[in-house]
Amino acid sequence: MTKSRDDTSQRDAGTAGKVGELAATAGLTVRTLRYYDEIGLLSPSQRTSAGHRLYSAQDVERLYRIGLLRQLGLRLDEVAAALTDPDWNLLATMNRHIARLDQRLGIEHRLRNRLAAMADTPGPPWRARHSRTSRDLGGHGHARHQYPAPHPDPGLP
Repeated sequence: MTKSRDDTSQRDAGTAGKVGELAATAGLTVRTLRYYDEIGLLSPSQRTSAGHRLYSAQDVERLYRIGLLRQLGLRLDEVAAALTDPDWNLLATMNRHIARLDQRLGIEHRLRNRLAAMADTPGPPWRARHSRTSRDLGGHGHARHQYPAPHPDPGLP
C-alpha cells in the first residue's frame, strides 16, 4: 500500500497512526476503537483525505487512561465521566466499585456454599439417577419419584 503525501505529512506532524496500527499496539480490535469513536470516548484527532482515522500521541495517552480505568472495573459511561467531568472523584468511584464487587462476591459465595452442600448430600436429585443399584432392583435406569427442587435462595441470580 502506498502512502499519499497527505498521510505522510500528517504522520510527521505527530500522529501515532491509523486505527489498525493503534488497535494492534493496544491489544484491542479495530471494532472496539471504532465503537469508542462512535460513543465519543476516543475520537481520532485527524482523518486522512480518504477518511481513515489518524490518532495522535495525545489520543494514545487517552486510550491508555481508558484502559487503566477499565482495568479498575469501570463501565464505559463511568470512564467517560472520569475523563470529561472536572468534578469526577476517583476515590468515590473506587468505593462504588468495591461495593459492587462485594455484592457480586456475596452472591458467588452463597452459590458456592449451596453447590457444596448439594454435592455433599447423598441421593437424588444431585447424584446420578442411573445408579447400578436402581437397575439391580428392577428400576428402569431413571428416577421413579419426583424430588422437590432445593429451596431457592433469593440472593442468587
